[in-house]
Amino acid sequence: MTWRDRLTQAGFNTALPDLPKRLICSLDGNPKTGKTHFAHTAPEPIFYFVFDRGGREGVANQFPGKEIFEYVIQLPKYDPKTPAAQLKTDFEHLWEDFKLKMALSWGVGEGTVVLDTATEMYELIRLGRFGKLTQILPRDFGNLYAEMNSLLRDMAYETSMNAVYLHKMGDQYINDQRTGLRERKGYKEMEYLVQANLETVRVDSPQGPTFCIRVKDCRLKASVIGKVYTPPLASFGYVMSQVHTP
Repeated sequence: MTWRDRLTQAGFNTALPDLPKRLICSLDGNPKTGKTHFAHTAPEPIFYFVFDRGGREGVANQFPGKEIFEYVIQLPKYDPKTPAAQLKTDFEHLWEDFKLKMALSWGVGEGTVVLDTATEMYELIRLGRFGKLTQILPRDFGNLYAEMNSLLRDMAYETSMNAVYLHKMGDQYINDQRTGLRERKGYKEMEYLVQANLETVRVDSPQGPTFCIRVKDCRLKASVIGKVYTPPLASFGYVMSQVHTP
């Protein structure tokens, strides 16, 4: 028996996997740069999770004719002066309910899951598990990260569905000094859970704004990294087609 036979019997495979033609992506961008519009161009049905603390406009109402199933997580107002035990009680059932609805959506097996925003989802799990957003010991994050990874990565890759995880942006600080740059707010490991990290870019001109999509990185196809797609190519379907084109 050759070493190749031994490896084959042990479960090794030299065949290239048949990857589903889908895209799991993280989407950054400043306000009013087109994040929601990009998400709504993804394949239907769209399962749109909205984290809300007040007035809002329904996503389905903004895009008539699209098959959008919107689920709103009504977050209570967060007051850091509230005891952690009380906050944990207030937010824990919201997190458990969100997990159930996410699992239900992944179980459909087609379409796209959208989180608006994953930044607020990260706040919800910390409040639901610890009753606070800060002063959490590093050793306590292990189970929390595993829970998030299961929901956003493991369940996603068990299907052929798409995903768009929207994020808020905030000022970047280094050694407590503002750098003048903007960075993603939320779960720092998010970029490793997805196939591509994208960014919305708005370019203003006398003719009006142009909403573009920039590929920050992509582990499926390195040649698209740094590409900027302008309308009508700044759509989910076109970006996905470029990622999967040899």
